[in-house]
Amino acid sequence: MKSMSRILRETLLLCSLMNIGTSSDFIGADASSRLLQGCANGGVLLNGTSSCLCQNHWTGYDCTLPLCINGGTLIDNRCFCSSVFEGLHCEHGDHNGWL
Repeated sequence: MKSMSRILRETLLLCSLMNIGTSSDFIGADASSRLLQGCANGGVLLNGTSSCLCQNHWTGYDCTLPLCINGGTLIDNRCFCSSVFEGLHCEHGDHNGWL
């Protein structure tokens, strides 16, 4: 039988791979006291859960965190891009090294 901590780790890994935010993003907080009103940025609330299925380039329990691509780094809810990419998700760039 799997332990609760292993089940939680596996669930969080699966959710991160599928861009699904969960109330467990608030580990340590009382998840039952957080009533999810909806999902941002085109995310869809999964029936019977407090989890959002986020659209591409978004993550977090309510799809409000940008998902950084092209080597960008998320710091304080913002993507910081490498020198050859720009945009909210580091999605714009020139493959020759020029913007």
